[in-house]
Amino acid sequence: MAISPSRPRFTPAALALIPALVAAQNAGETSISVDITGGAVLNVGGTVAGQTTAKQSVGTANATSISGFQDHVSLKAAVNAGGGLAGSATAIQNIGTADATTISGDTINVSLSGAAVNAGAALAGQSTAIQNIGVMSGKSIDGSAIRVQAGTLSNTTAALAGSARAEQNVGTIVGDQVHNVSLDVKVNTAVNAAAALAGSAVAVQDLGYVAAANSDNIKVTANLGTIVNASAALAGAAEAEQEIATVTGSDDRNLNVDVTLAGAVNASAALAGAAKATQQIGVIAETGASNDTLSVHARRVTNAAAALAGSASATQQLGVISGTQATDSTVAVNIRGDVTNVAAALAGSATSLQQIGVLDTGMAKNVNISLAAGSISGASAGLVGSGSVVQQIAAVIGSSDSNVKVNVNLGDVHGTGIGFLGQGRSLETIGAVTATTASNVSVAVNARDISTRAVGSGSTASIVVGAVMGSHANDDHLTIQTGNLTAEAYGIKSTATIEIGEVSDTDQVTANIRTGNVYAHSISVSSDTPIRIGYIAPGTTGPVTATIYTGDISNEVNVAGGSTSTIAVGSLLMAANKPSTIDVRTGNLSSSVAAALGGSNGVWIGNINTADGGNVLVNTGSHSATATACVSHIGCLSELIGKDNCVMIGNIGLAPNCGNDDLIKLAIKELEKLGYEIADGVVKAADWVKHAAEKAWDKIKHF
Repeated sequence: MAISPSRPRFTPAALALIPALVAAQNAGETSISVDITGGAVLNVGGTVAGQTTAKQSVGTANATSISGFQDHVSLKAAVNAGGGLAGSATAIQNIGTADATTISGDTINVSLSGAAVNAGAALAGQSTAIQNIGVMSGKSIDGSAIRVQAGTLSNTTAALAGSARAEQNVGTIVGDQVHNVSLDVKVNTAVNAAAALAGSAVAVQDLGYVAAANSDNIKVTANLGTIVNASAALAGAAEAEQEIATVTGSDDRNLNVDVTLAGAVNASAALAGAAKATQQIGVIAETGASNDTLSVHARRVTNAAAALAGSASATQQLGVISGTQATDSTVAVNIRGDVTNVAAALAGSATSLQQIGVLDTGMAKNVNISLAAGSISGASAGLVGSGSVVQQIAAVIGSSDSNVKVNVNLGDVHGTGIGFLGQGRSLETIGAVTATTASNVSVAVNARDISTRAVGSGSTASIVVGAVMGSHANDDHLTIQTGNLTAEAYGIKSTATIEIGEVSDTDQVTANIRTGNVYAHSISVSSDTPIRIGYIAPGTTGPVTATIYTGDISNEVNVAGGSTSTIAVGSLLMAANKPSTIDVRTGNLSSSVAAALGGSNGVWIGNINTADGGNVLVNTGSHSATATACVSHIGCLSELIGKDNCVMIGNIGLAPNCGNDDLIKLAIKELEKLGYEIADGVVKAADWVKHAAEKAWDKIKHF
């Protein structure tokens, strides 16, 4: 999901309205040095019922052509504020800016030992506050540099019943043609916040930002402490947008973006209004990207959205290339701590999207993605409303990809979706390629324990790790190693899914997968817990070469009407037209069904559905299958092999339903002999079965 700039940007024409220290037709070899380190620069615009504008320029140049301009500004602090009670107030502050049609060989250096504060507030009127620090704008910018160093950056806006906007641009270049330029931004703390009671509040903050129609040989370096982007709305609308070390435009080549930060926090909260928070750190959003290098280093990353009765959305991107195409490029993300993505809604809706180390383009060729992080966790909760969390980690999204390498090293991965009367959704995609056509793709993932849990009505929790999904893909390689895998679904129509090394609609696939113990558990009506490891999805023609080692495998269904608990390991269940080779080694296998009235429950290990032959090698530990009650026309795992309840181990040419429906009928007859009553497709269990079900329910009813 690419994010394109939708808000209006400041333009060179807007800057031309502001008085500058240098204003001429042409400015060549000009030098400005401003030193106010002992004090602060203050610019305030305020009005009660009229209209007022306050403009302030410090160390700025405005001309048709600027060449060899040297600008050095040293300040202790800078404050820009606009406030409107019932009228309109505007405050514009420019510190170390250059505006011209053509700019070449210029240098801007701004040092703020203290804080830069930009604030807009409106009671019932309008307020606009624009602060530009270290900014170049023009049609053509070549061979120039901007360096900004600051202690704290604060950009805030608040609206009671009116509209307030605050825009802060720090270390920014805007132009049509931008070539051979560098941006260097160092900030201890940056805060961007918007709050609205019944009005509209917008806060926009840019740090190390480049907007160009055509760009070449650009270097952006950002060294940051803690970065916070937040929006809050009571009954109005609040929007906070923060872009750090981001390049946008039409066509770019030879970009180098390097970001180092202590922590990134992106949050939105709404009581009865609408709150939106968007944070982009280390993002290249271009129509065409070529020969680019993108690097992001962070300690911790948090993305959160919460809504009581309104709507809240939080979107966070770190280390992302988006656009039409990307060639010969590299994305590297290193997060030493944890990554968290949360959405919670009481009666409204809360959504959060997090993309880290993602390539989101129509076409990608010769691209490498590497990502290392601590634990990854996503959680959503909906009481009456809906909560949705989507995490895309080291993913390649598009229509046509070739020669792509993805390398991921992670700690634990957890996803939770909780729905009560509403719905909870948590979707985690890690080390996956989802292009329509993906050829010569290599995916390597190393992670610790992975778990997903869905609780409540209509909830979904899904984790996909190391997958190639699409159509017309070929010559792909998967190498995956994880700890234990756990999927649990509790509640009506809840689904918890784990997919490890899944391949869809491909040809010539090589997979090497190793996991710890595997456990799937479904409880309550229509709950599903499918686990697929090295699963070859429909459309794959082969040949497939898969080596899969796992620990113990256990699937369990308790007190669940129409629920499923299925585990598929190294299985190609749709017809393939070329021989494949599958080597599967597992620990002990167990499948348990207790008072499960319906659904598909079973274990499929090392199976190929093909008439062209293949090689299957399966080594397992002990096997156990138990059932206390089953459904008419389906049967029980402990009684039979057939149709939807099925244990398949090491087969070639066997259909997905184990190829024997007659065994179902035999199982039903055996149940009838034991005194079970079969009516309307449901087994009426004996009293001892009901008692066992009640005991199981006592253990899980707190969910």
